[in-house]
Amino acid sequence: MVTLPIHDPLLIFAIVMLNVLIAPILAEKLKLPAILGLILSGVIFGPHLFGIIERDRTIELFGSIGILYIMFQAGLEINLSEVKKNKSHSLGFGILTFTIPLIIGYFSGILFLQMNSLQAILFASMFSSHTLLTFPIVSKLGLSKRTEVSTSIGGTIITDTLALLILAITIKMYSGNIDSSFWIKLIISISIYTLFIIFLFPKITRWFFRKYSNENGIEEYVFIFTSLFSISYLAHFAGLEPIIGAFLVGLSLNRLIPEKSVLMNRIHFVGESLFIPYFLISVGMIIEPKAFISDFETWKVSIIMGACVLISKYLSAEIFGYFAKYEKEQRRLVFGLTVNQAAATLAAVLIGYEIGIFNESVLSGTIFMIILSTFVGAFQTNSAVKIILSKVQKTRKSKNTFINDKLLLSVSNPQNISFLSDLAFYISKEENHTIYPLNIVNDDESLEHNLEKSEELLTKVIMKAVEANKNVTPLTKIDKNISEAIGKTCKEYRISKVIIGWSKKSRIFRNIFESNYAENYIKNSKEMVLVAKIVEKIEVSRNTILVVPPFITLQKGFSDAFKIVLHLAKDLNDKLIVISDQETIEDIMKLNFSKKQEMKCITLKSFKRITEEIEKIISPNDLIIQMCARNWEISWRLDFEKLSYSLPVDFKNHSFIGLYPYSFDEEDKETTQIFIKDEFFKSIEPQDLVISEKESNLKEIIIKYNHENPSEFSILLEDLLKEKHIELSHDVALIHSHNSNIENSKIVLVLSKNRVFLGEYSKNYKLIILLLSPKEMELKEHLGILAEIAKFTKNNRKLELLYGAKNYADFINKINNEKI
Repeated sequence: MVTLPIHDPLLIFAIVMLNVLIAPILAEKLKLPAILGLILSGVIFGPHLFGIIERDRTIELFGSIGILYIMFQAGLEINLSEVKKNKSHSLGFGILTFTIPLIIGYFSGILFLQMNSLQAILFASMFSSHTLLTFPIVSKLGLSKRTEVSTSIGGTIITDTLALLILAITIKMYSGNIDSSFWIKLIISISIYTLFIIFLFPKITRWFFRKYSNENGIEEYVFIFTSLFSISYLAHFAGLEPIIGAFLVGLSLNRLIPEKSVLMNRIHFVGESLFIPYFLISVGMIIEPKAFISDFETWKVSIIMGACVLISKYLSAEIFGYFAKYEKEQRRLVFGLTVNQAAATLAAVLIGYEIGIFNESVLSGTIFMIILSTFVGAFQTNSAVKIILSKVQKTRKSKNTFINDKLLLSVSNPQNISFLSDLAFYISKEENHTIYPLNIVNDDESLEHNLEKSEELLTKVIMKAVEANKNVTPLTKIDKNISEAIGKTCKEYRISKVIIGWSKKSRIFRNIFESNYAENYIKNSKEMVLVAKIVEKIEVSRNTILVVPPFITLQKGFSDAFKIVLHLAKDLNDKLIVISDQETIEDIMKLNFSKKQEMKCITLKSFKRITEEIEKIISPNDLIIQMCARNWEISWRLDFEKLSYSLPVDFKNHSFIGLYPYSFDEEDKETTQIFIKDEFFKSIEPQDLVISEKESNLKEIIIKYNHENPSEFSILLEDLLKEKHIELSHDVALIHSHNSNIENSKIVLVLSKNRVFLGEYSKNYKLIILLLSPKEMELKEHLGILAEIAKFTKNNRKLELLYGAKNYADFINKINNEKI
């Protein structure tokens, strides 16, 4: 027969977990916050009401782990970039929400409870601190990165540290053991402890992740779990409480464990399903309802303490919110997060009671204050987040997004499938977005065997997606043409983004792809395409280096592609470093959303030394992203296409992503149609097609051209030769510039039956195109001419006719006789 209280550990655990399951459901039915349901279940099942379960060492252990877990998650999820940007907010609010309750609490203790100064200081410190009991509500709804939440969390570490320092000092003063050596020891121990956690511990963690992480991620979680409680325990030796250590551990790992990672998902799952509910239930078990019925003094102390904490924390939130220009619901959220009392308050009152500073009335009054503050905090947080969420959802609906946000992940290599899946989870930011893992099986004699392998590959992606809480629809396609299969799948499922893996085999080839299928697909694609070489867990990156070619900001798909990079850097807690020319950087800075991410810009005069520039700034684990263009787009240049081949090889120990923005078909090609469309050569004067029969130096050809065609343009052409050339292909180069002395654009084609030699650059080409545009011409129109020239050089048949032509008339006749 079962006797009360229950001592069987298996039955105790079963009852507690039953409470974890049922209490939040019943609370929701009664329109109460879930955390209140858990606390009330602790009261009902605890030793002071029905006495079903004792608050024994096991309950205390899990409860202690729970509060450490709450503080750890708070540090882990705080928006560091927001805190850094508004560090004065966290500091200001922390001092305010510590000082106001301290003053109100001190004078309340002196005037109403007849305490002496030492008692009143420790009494007041219990109101100054607060516990982030309602933080799980905010975290679960994805609002933990908001400014007011970061401010509240930053304020928490200030208030709790100061309150616990007051506790330590008060104890020493009460025992009469305080002297100068105490202060020196305290300062040195806190400094060493903090420096170890903030600077050394992240390096150890990064090393462990790189060396011992694997696909299942168990080692990573166990490492984090062990480190959290070991370092929290060491806080005692530094004169701090473990909750401060737990917060600092979370803070130090903030950049290493991104919000959308599988590891973060595991941390949330274990905490929210086990340790945090245990803590809330253990808080409920402390509450003794009978104490409030039998003793008037207890009621008096309880009412004073309840009024002090509500009034002081409300004033702090309202005063700070007024100066920070927070809206009503933001101030309410700050109040709801910071009014809760538990961890530091319990530590102060229990120690104070044990050494004789406080009596039983203060102990019972503290329990009442914890109950009251928790009820008020839960209701205020709940109501505030509902209003904030409704506004956030309205804002999201009003934004223009790509019609279908579906991501296709092309998988074929078992070695990189884990890293590519992680990248896909970050790119597919919203939980309701679907990821389509695709494996294409070649239709040959090994079909059945390949189908089995395909199933194994896709199963791995599905397992990782379940852990990361992502929706996936696995696809297997049988086709001999891989590029066509990807294209057809994109059309069939209305895909908007595609991730293709990079292969090590590509180092011996000219391009970065395992075969030409990816390159062939990209040429004709409309979707945003990411060609990814991920060499390690993407979470360990420190900086995201973005290489942006000139003119790509004019493409309509650039904005969405840049947003993807911003979100990725933000989710990885990376600093974004943008490398480009001055005009392109100016265009990027004009985008409003670029201000939301910590960003450094490096301006280049020439992209020929891009590799050297990256070597100067790159750190271990940094991620490199290059914006790329399809060969018919306005920003395409051969040297940038070569760069996308060379960067993954030059920086072989770094992850690399080649990012192709969305293509908007005819809308995006409007820029390339400004000039002359198919009338390209009809706008070029016959004398402007210069054909040399032998290998010649370009400067000599131009001098001869100017002698045969004397005009004002002759002098300008010689000036044009001073400009740097752009290599459009191995046989074609372009030199272009603006000049204020001409009214219309001028194009000269220099063609040699052998090669045209550029002496200054030791280069020779079959065809060199010279373009001079008036200074007042709009940039868009000048770029349109450049794009049309680039498009012409991609038409191999037209180039063949040009190379074979005897003169201008011969070429025009040939081109008119063919349908090209």
